[in-house]
Amino acid sequence: MKLKMVRSTLSRISPKLTHELMFRHAMGEACDLDDPKTFNEKISWLKLYELPKIPLTSEVTDKYRVCEYVAGKGHGDLLVDLYGHWDRAADVDFGVLPDQLVLKCNHGCGMNILCHDKAAFDSEAARRELNEWMGMDWGLMSTEPHYSAIRRQVICEQMVKGPLSDYKFYCFGGEPRLFYVSVGLDEGPTAGRISFFDMDGTPAPFRRADHKPLEGSIEMSPYLGEMVGVARDLAEPFRFARIDFMVNSERYYFSEVTLTPCAGMMPIEPPEWDLRLGEMLEL
Repeated sequence: MKLKMVRSTLSRISPKLTHELMFRHAMGEACDLDDPKTFNEKISWLKLYELPKIPLTSEVTDKYRVCEYVAGKGHGDLLVDLYGHWDRAADVDFGVLPDQLVLKCNHGCGMNILCHDKAAFDSEAARRELNEWMGMDWGLMSTEPHYSAIRRQVICEQMVKGPLSDYKFYCFGGEPRLFYVSVGLDEGPTAGRISFFDMDGTPAPFRRADHKPLEGSIEMSPYLGEMVGVARDLAEPFRFARIDFMVNSERYYFSEVTLTPCAGMMPIEPPEWDLRLGEMLEL
């Protein structure tokens, strides 16, 4: 907690310096913001210098308001059911909510609480955790200023029936160029397994160093082609966007838009692929 406070305080003074320190700690090297070449350096440059100036940035990274964007693009049928949204955790009325649900804060990452059985659910513990998140300025914590512009809210959504996999499309200049499939990410930030693929489903020759790869051969979702089309549509306004979907055996759902994956600090192995991905991203 003290480290978070120090980071937030330093970020208020100099987001650039804070990011440079975080980058060196996470990546083991300096971040060249004057002449960015790698994928992570270019994402870092975008989050500090360009994205905060674009109003659409905060709209699509807001986990509540992004629904308006998706629906406005004609894809409202891909949204999960929204049960409610509140300015305070104290206002959440669990008595009127279904037995299974997902609680989120809309202004950051990893702020999710799963309720599989309301009868056994500790609602007061959930409120305490939500209150802690609501007091957190994620934009300062992660040096992603566009998150600071989001009006903080608690939202409650439908719990999608599993087993689930996530398909996350990396779109450069509006065009999906690669994607990864993940399973188990709801079990913790590093618990899931992730593998990247080219757009034809061929395994990509690189991986995220902070996650184990998927095991065995992967049968691609029958909805892959549809998801590619939607991803292309949603990513169109941006130099880079990651468009995420949740998939089960029955259908797929829109999940989120991420413009700055890992806040520009995604460990890639082998490291030369950080540079090769960076070549796809034009500033």
